[in-house]
Amino acid sequence: MFKYSLIIVALLLMSGCNDTSVCCNDASADKVEVSGEKEKEIVNLSPTAVILSKTLECTVGESISYDGLTNSSDDSSISSYSWSIDEKEVSTNPKPSLVCKSLGEKEICLKVTDDQDLVSEKECIKITVKKRPLINPTAVISGVGDTYTIGDTLQADGSKSEDRDGEVLAYAWSFEDANSSDEKPSFEIKILGEQEICLSVVDNDDLNSSEVCEKITVLSLPNKRPTAIFNPSDESLLCTQGETILLNASQSSDSDGTLTDYSWNIDSLSGQTPTFSCDTVGDSQICLKVTDDGNLTSTEVCKDIIVSKKANILPIASIENLDVQCTVGDEIFPDGSNSNDEDGNVTSYEWIIDGNKTSAEQKPTFSCDTEGTKEICLTVTDNDGADSEQLCKTITAIAAPIPIPQTTTPPIAVISFGEYDGDGFWFDCSQSYDTDTIDGDDTPQNDEKIISNIWNVTKYYNDGKVEGPHGNELCQKWIGTSSDLKHMDINLSVTDDDGESSFTIKRYIFEDPNLVEIEITD
Repeated sequence: MFKYSLIIVALLLMSGCNDTSVCCNDASADKVEVSGEKEKEIVNLSPTAVILSKTLECTVGESISYDGLTNSSDDSSISSYSWSIDEKEVSTNPKPSLVCKSLGEKEICLKVTDDQDLVSEKECIKITVKKRPLINPTAVISGVGDTYTIGDTLQADGSKSEDRDGEVLAYAWSFEDANSSDEKPSFEIKILGEQEICLSVVDNDDLNSSEVCEKITVLSLPNKRPTAIFNPSDESLLCTQGETILLNASQSSDSDGTLTDYSWNIDSLSGQTPTFSCDTVGDSQICLKVTDDGNLTSTEVCKDIIVSKKANILPIASIENLDVQCTVGDEIFPDGSNSNDEDGNVTSYEWIIDGNKTSAEQKPTFSCDTEGTKEICLTVTDNDGADSEQLCKTITAIAAPIPIPQTTTPPIAVISFGEYDGDGFWFDCSQSYDTDTIDGDDTPQNDEKIISNIWNVTKYYNDGKVEGPHGNELCQKWIGTSSDLKHMDINLSVTDDDGESSFTIKRYIFEDPNLVEIEITD
């Protein structure tokens, strides 16, 4: 409350108002009641305008950005901005770009208005608008040859002179003792030896170019300048990209001698009848100068050549490496690399199987996943964006055949035995095996197994007695041993499910309590 009282008293003192009213030019007040006490007045202060800009100079036509938003302030909020240049309102944008339109010192001002319609004092800065710097024109001489003879006419051309910020308005030529203000003057050559023709130009800002000069040699010989002519029946040359044009300069002539050189403005051209390749679409010029046996060069003659774009030839799709059928589970590798574009190159590929886009590769990989007929189609696009006609081929996926081995492998008979039980040993055929993966009965089962086995045992004793052979067809067989046993021969024969058989023979001696295998020598 004390704060509000001080503000009201100060305003009353400054404004000279009495104690029953509040009057002020740059503030407004509202009456409020605070905690039941006597009504107090809240004062709204005027806003403050602040211009942010470090630019104090500009040139005519230049645009400068100003900022009245960042530092302008109010005790509530600013509702509008008003910019003026020399008292003329030019923008209501908080951050305008103002154009320097005329020369001299300009005063740029800003006023702001708050949400209670109170207006700030005017904030102003001064800026100097200077004249834009001008660019001098450039003089260019063209059409002048290297050598002339007395009495020749020198035809000069200044039309290629230029002014980057305006236009060339005047020409000042000097040659021997003559002058000209024409754009394309003609001078009669009167003096022998090395001469110079010079040109300077003036632009619309009254600025002069530097003077440029071309040297010529004037000969005393009574040599007449040759005349360059090529393709005389054509005012301009027309061709289509990819074609060639024969240039014929055979009608060029020298009335008092012979021609020794044909000089074209394109490095790839030479001689009297060169061929021009129409490679690049657009307009250009072909120019010719000829030189005679007196080393005198003709005036250059030029013709426009217009190369038009060749009508695009559609690419052609090609599908290679694709059989009429495939086996389910296999992969197929169609090849589109032989697709071609006669007037360009193929840039993209689109493969479609049964109406569905599947790949953009040149050589894709597809799976033969289900039985039936499939349509494989290819469309290619060339470097001009043109599509080929769609090429389709049909392929039939068939079920994979059941593989049947061409040959079978005999089984391997393996004899093994256990520990000595006091009377003999148990022999076993279970380690025998068959290496075939599929048998010969046209079924996919893995039937590798031993179907039958036969034991044959013969015992030889120290006293010459021989016992056997005897055996059985069980996989396990018990064979007794004794101390008078010299050795025994055991033969195991096994047969697999393909009917293939094999056997193995082993000889053992008994060294209590071990059975030891020995080599069979008889």
